[in-house]
Amino acid sequence: MPDMRGLRVVRRDGVRVEALARSKYGMRARLRGEQRPGWCWLQSRFLLLGVAAAPDGDGTRVAFTGGVRVPGRAALVPLGVRREGERSLRRLRELL
Repeated sequence: MPDMRGLRVVRRDGVRVEALARSKYGMRARLRGEQRPGWCWLQSRFLLLGVAAAPDGDGTRVAFTGGVRVPGRAALVPLGVRREGERSLRRLRELL
């Protein structure tokens, strides 16, 4: 997410996960979802986050998505996802 400062897992129960997210502007969200081998999906009233990873030859293929949920609309609004995604993947490459 473009403005996310941090995410902290506060509860786990089997595959169920609850996390608190904070934006760099001070907004907070309580996300709930599932984490299973290879993927995680979290959502709050206004946010969706998904990440998956799988072996790919000698490396790992990583995919993620996220966006803003708009109540009353079926669509996800992917504000800044491409730019932030490229930045996140660059940082991940540097760490590895």
